[in-house]
Amino acid sequence: MHETPLLTPRQLLIRIFAVMVAVDLAVLMLIESIPIEHLPAVEVGLGVLLLGLIATPAIYLGVVRPFVRNRDLAIEQTTRIALTDPLTRLANRRHFRDVLTMEYARHVRSRATLSVILVDVDHFKAYNDAFGHIRGDECLQAVASTISACLLRPADLVARYGGEEFVVILPDTDLAGACTVGEQIRTAIEDRALPHGAPGASEVVTVSVGIAADQCNRHSSGMALVAQADDYLYKAKSAGRNRVVSGALERVPESPPSFGTQLGGGYRSGNTHIDAQHLQILGDADRLLLALAEPDSSTEFEGGAVELLRHVAVHFRDEIQIIRALGFPGVEEHAREHKRLLNKAATQLEDFRNGHISASALFQFLARELVFEHVLLADSEFFPYTLQAAGADEEVSTTASSAAG
Repeated sequence: MHETPLLTPRQLLIRIFAVMVAVDLAVLMLIESIPIEHLPAVEVGLGVLLLGLIATPAIYLGVVRPFVRNRDLAIEQTTRIALTDPLTRLANRRHFRDVLTMEYARHVRSRATLSVILVDVDHFKAYNDAFGHIRGDECLQAVASTISACLLRPADLVARYGGEEFVVILPDTDLAGACTVGEQIRTAIEDRALPHGAPGASEVVTVSVGIAADQCNRHSSGMALVAQADDYLYKAKSAGRNRVVSGALERVPESPPSFGTQLGGGYRSGNTHIDAQHLQILGDADRLLLALAEPDSSTEFEGGAVELLRHVAVHFRDEIQIIRALGFPGVEEHAREHKRLLNKAATQLEDFRNGHISASALFQFLARELVFEHVLLADSEFFPYTLQAAGADEEVSTTASSAAG
């Protein structure tokens, strides 16, 4: 589409000056042509009014209208740039999130089915390593244009989701229809025969596709749909790439299962400070799961993840001090594991913020590897030391109470 060039401030000033000079010359010439000394005051007033009527349209057409139009074009182009990926000219992640939020809310009202397609270029890092980043950019542009060509309805949206990953929103489309589009995208990109051939890759560029569909309701969210499509994309890549894997949204229960508001006997360390921190972290994980299940809760989810990691960092610091004082022989290895987990958590959180991983992927790491595997399981290695210390403290307390009695 042809875009009207914007007027620069200098061009606007020149235009304003030219119109003012033209109007002034017209007024001077008219005044000189009329012998004012012979005209009554009323005729002079009518002449001034006439000049005003003549000058006003000229000023509007020559100055005001171009200025307003120039301003509107500037706003429109700035907005378009803010919502467009500069490399592929597709919608960017911000625009995608806005449209997804709007479409999901609309589908909740209509109870229609919304589908999301995630497309990932296979072995793209190897492609960049083999051909260079310039060719890599050209490859992404070709993939972007191919995906766009497969979408026939104005309401369909394709966006660059991050790196070599693209996302498609298909309003009012069931799973079967979305699978048809997904297979068309996969086949069309393979048929373009863009050369690849890097180690481990096919001879031509291919893509893996994950698809999820949902009959939208208040108890789910657009990002949950994207997370499900991301899971199917992972399965497509794990199964050998260059394929489509799909399914309906696996619903989160309306009352999500809790990690437990209290610690069972097998998870109690006997140290009141450590157990209290464990309970706090489990509560954070519960709230994070609830945030993941809520519609359009990316900001709340991110805040919950940050809060969980803040509490985990404090707990790790306090825990090491306690078990070191108790003489736990594996304390240094435990401390190294703490450092590894916190570094990985920081990387995962940054990847989530940059759109490289989904909210569900971040939650799976935090809930499984950080909370369950470490806080609930690995920490049990030092429980004999903390339980023994707690028993000794209780014995001392009982003895003191008996002596006092």
